[in-house]
Amino acid sequence: MSQDSHPADENGYDGGHPSTHRATEDLHRGRRAAEQLAACGESAVGPLRDYLLNGPPSHIFQPRQWAVQALARLGAWPVLLEYLELPKDIPDPVTRFGEEAVENTAARALAARQTEEVFRALLRLAGRRLLPGVIEALGTFRRPETADLFIMALGDDLCRAAAEQSLRGLGAAALPALRAAARRGRRLRARETPTETLRRKSAARLLAELDRRQEWR
Repeated sequence: MSQDSHPADENGYDGGHPSTHRATEDLHRGRRAAEQLAACGESAVGPLRDYLLNGPPSHIFQPRQWAVQALARLGAWPVLLEYLELPKDIPDPVTRFGEEAVENTAARALAARQTEEVFRALLRLAGRRLLPGVIEALGTFRRPETADLFIMALGDDLCRAAAEQSLRGLGAAALPALRAAARRGRRLRARETPTETLRRKSAARLLAELDRRQEWR
């Protein structure tokens, strides 16, 4: 073995930078491949974009999450936005659940990019589908105009925790929307759907919590 050579690691890499195309093929082997891709710098963005946008969704979703994380480390925000904006029609529920986990990872990564473009893109996505990562990311902007969206998300079992935390983050700015939601259906509770009941009860709890917080100040 020459002085310049290196033993191969468990992924088959020899210690130098792997080719970006080889590394994307090996993403299924573990996070190590994503870390090595990020170490390649800008040259890795193209192969990672192709893998994320053109690769098939799978119930084994972690490799696609690692690709998202590598793109975030590279600052490839436009690629993550492009990915989230793609229409996705995935009939198989298990595969769809896996791809939603990837979307949640992308949305949470974009929260680090506090720009109007990112905010509007996340808002558009939330208007089409409620995802906890998107609600969580929007909550980091602390924009009062998102209060009604967060109220809507209170009725979703997967999004409720993120929506509650986002409304807490809005503080006093969330109070008008919470009061309206807590009152809604008071006279017609017998006709409420289960989702509406969950939303109203969650809003009432949060309203009491935030009201107490205001009184202590």
